[in-house]
Amino acid sequence: MKTKFFTTIFLAFAFVIGIQAQDPTVAAPVPSKIYAANKVISIFSDSYTNIAGVNFNPAWNQKTVESNILIGGNNTLKYANLSYQGTDFNVDVNCVPMKYIHIDVYAATAMTVNFSIINHAPQSEKPYTLTLLANKWNSFDIPLTAYSGLTLTNIYQFKVDAPSVTTPTIYIDNLYFYDDSETVDTSAPTAFTATKGAVTWGTAELLLNATDNSGAINYEIKYGTKTLKAGGVSGVQKSYIVTGLNPSADYNFSVTAADATGNVAANNPIVVPVKTAFVAAPTTSAPIPPVRDAAKVISIFSNAYTNVANTNFQANWQQNTVVSPIQVAGTDDVLVYSNLNYQGTELGSDVNASAMNFLHIDVWTTNESMLTIQPLSRTGGGPVKAPLTPLNKDVWNSYNIPITTFAGLNLTDLFQFAIEGSSGKMIFIDNLYFYSTATGVKELDVNNTIKVYPNPVSDKMTIQSDSEISELTISNLVGQTIKTEKINLLQKTIDVSDIAAGNYFVSFKLVNGKSVTQKMVKQ
Repeated sequence: MKTKFFTTIFLAFAFVIGIQAQDPTVAAPVPSKIYAANKVISIFSDSYTNIAGVNFNPAWNQKTVESNILIGGNNTLKYANLSYQGTDFNVDVNCVPMKYIHIDVYAATAMTVNFSIINHAPQSEKPYTLTLLANKWNSFDIPLTAYSGLTLTNIYQFKVDAPSVTTPTIYIDNLYFYDDSETVDTSAPTAFTATKGAVTWGTAELLLNATDNSGAINYEIKYGTKTLKAGGVSGVQKSYIVTGLNPSADYNFSVTAADATGNVAANNPIVVPVKTAFVAAPTTSAPIPPVRDAAKVISIFSNAYTNVANTNFQANWQQNTVVSPIQVAGTDDVLVYSNLNYQGTELGSDVNASAMNFLHIDVWTTNESMLTIQPLSRTGGGPVKAPLTPLNKDVWNSYNIPITTFAGLNLTDLFQFAIEGSSGKMIFIDNLYFYSTATGVKELDVNNTIKVYPNPVSDKMTIQSDSEISELTISNLVGQTIKTEKINLLQKTIDVSDIAAGNYFVSFKLVNGKSVTQKMVKQ
């Protein structure tokens, strides 16, 4: 009787403190058949070689907590508090030669789970519903015909969501595409062609075609030090656009064609010569912003003010746009947006712009005719796109957008910007910042408490501060981190000899909670 009483008390206590949900004690089943390497594209499994660089927790603003745990010595994905969860392959995968996708799923509660595969450019997705039995590993071999209508030559993401249960915990293992046929493919692709398509100042279209008995072709494109990959369907012309090219430049693209087994076309490689178009860049600096109190400005990109640290101007939103920093008139740092369709900017920290009156931006273009800018809030509201009009060609256009334009947007936690154009054009931007015209606002300029010398610097740079510096970060002009170093001192000398010559931002985190960013020139 006592035993039953104490057992009841323990279970009740366990329920209250949330320890009753246990990880599986048995690993997912080992695949019943191990297929040859060319018959499998593995994303997550200890039984196969997985494709490299997979991101199992991309930043999709989900509430799910993803982790990799060991169950019975076997690597297993755990999704706790599941709302939805993505997996990003980091490369496009050509699944046309495959017949099935395998997945093992465990849950303590019977439920249904949607398992979606997502293709790239143009992006679309399609779900397949998995019905799970409780407290056991559920194994599924989903025929790829279940995803009919979805282009299988460029699959690059999975998504899992559980619509039938609120924030459950599930476990996943053995996630791979496979072909169960016994046939050994020895036939190489034939009729391989590669020619030049449309060319702009920053892009080149390659038109690729070949035939193969497997139904699929894998193309590899090399130029300079870069290697690109593209999947195609046998006998169907593939249009592949190479982005991030320089205007008025000569390129030789070396293209090869192979099937999934690795059989290569007899006429590999085909070299496609391309010269990109000319485009005029600004010859004058953008207008210099007025001097304002630090408390009256929140700067995203400007030489005139202290910018939000660690901002990423080349956010990967699956767009074609390429962002690059250049200097205009020898001293003015400017961002170039090539092949613009849309482009995201992810701020290094959330911004409270509720006390600001205007959003300012300067834009130069030779060929863009339509442009909008849109701040985005972490907690929502809006969205509102502010048109940048009139957009005059070959001059700096300066816009002061009233903050009231973004009515309904929560201005206290802005974390992104989106800039959208027409298609494939080029723009130059400078001096992107919020500002206030209010009077009587005072704030200590913490920049005056930090000294960085020498600047320009060749090998060693000394930093000195009245307040203890906890960390230093050096980033390039598009927000990519180049160097990070713990400081925890008032003064320290930093070795920057390994950094290439150019212009950079040096961001300091102070122990008093403030962040400061200054410009550094590396010789």
